[in-house]
Amino acid sequence: VIDDLACVWYRRMQVDPALPPDTPRDVGRVVAAELRAFLYGVLAASRVPVFAPKWVLDHANHRPRQLSLAHAAGLDVPRSLTTTDLGEAKAFVESLGGRAITKLYSSVPVSRTETSAEVMMTTPIDLAVLDELAPEELHLCPATFQEHLDKVAEYRVTIVGPSLFVARVDASGTAGETDWRRANLELFQTWAPSSLP
Repeated sequence: VIDDLACVWYRRMQVDPALPPDTPRDVGRVVAAELRAFLYGVLAASRVPVFAPKWVLDHANHRPRQLSLAHAAGLDVPRSLTTTDLGEAKAFVESLGGRAITKLYSSVPVSRTETSAEVMMTTPIDLAVLDELAPEELHLCPATFQEHLDKVAEYRVTIVGPSLFVARVDASGTAGETDWRRANLELFQTWAPSSLP
C-alpha cells in the first residue's frame, strides 16, 4: 500500500493499537512502541518522499539549538536562561523588569487521563512566583526563563521546496495571549493565510 503513495507529510503520529480491554498497561505500551518503531522504519525504508520525517523534526525540536541557530542567522532572540539555581533565576527575572515566561524544552505530558494529556504551556512568571519556591525545588530539573515579549500575532510557517505556506492568528485578548494553544478551540476558525513580515 505504501508504494501507492506519492509522498507523505509527517507531523505527528499517534499509535493507539486496538487491544483487548484486559491487556495490561505495560504490554499495551510495548505494543504501541513496537508499532511506532515499525511504521517509522517502513517510512524510512520506502522510496516515498517523506516531508519532515520524524528524525528531522526530533533534531529541529532541540530548543537550545534553535536559539543558537536563530542568533547565528542574525535574528533577534529573546534573552534566555536555563538554570537550576533559584538565585540566578531571580536575578535574571529581576533584570527583565520582573516580566518573564517559563517553558519546558519538551512536550512531555504533565498529567494524563484515558482520553487526553495535558502539557505545560508557556507561562508568565514573576518574582512573586519564584519567591514561593524553595531552592531545592529548582535543583531537581533545569528550568528555562525568557524575557516576556508582547506579541503582535502568531505565525506558523510550512516550507515545501522554495514555497512558504504562512498562517497567522491574533490571540490577543484571549486565554491564549501568552500561548495560543490555551485558546486553541476559540482561535481555531480565525487562523488565516498570511505572509511573513
